Amino acid sequence: MKDDIRDIITEIADELSLSEKSVKTYVTAIATFKTKYNAAFYADDEDDEFYSPVPDNYTTEELFFRLQQRGKLIAALAKLKKTEKKLIEYRFGICPKCLGNKQKHTLSETSMALGLTESGAEKKLKAILKRLRKALIE
Repeated sequence: MKDDIRDIITEIADELSLSEKSVKTYVTAIATFKTKYNAAFYADDEDDEFYSPVPDNYTTEELFFRLQQRGKLIAALAKLKKTEKKLIEYRFGICPKCLGNKQKHTLSETSMALGLTESGAEKKLKAILKRLRKALIE
């Protein structure tokens, strides 16, 4: 069976002019996604409609791209210094470890909490965001 899967991956890679590694990564991401998130359908006791946390209007490729970008963002945030992570977390309300939502703060509140001037916090944020953008493009 493993040989069949390898043959299929090779065939797909050849057909799409991709590396076998990228096809394996895609297949793994989709398999993981379906396993994790298809179980998240919830039935309401009062009606037979199901709820999915994943919008139906995304194609498989879009879901793969989003998962890939999420992974890149988490990796890029992990490389930041502790104070830089706190700056992102306080200002934008994003947990650097899981991208979960937290309370957002104004630039003034953020700079005061971290002992920075507003202009210093703003400059640091711009530099951090520039590095994060670069990491997402790569």
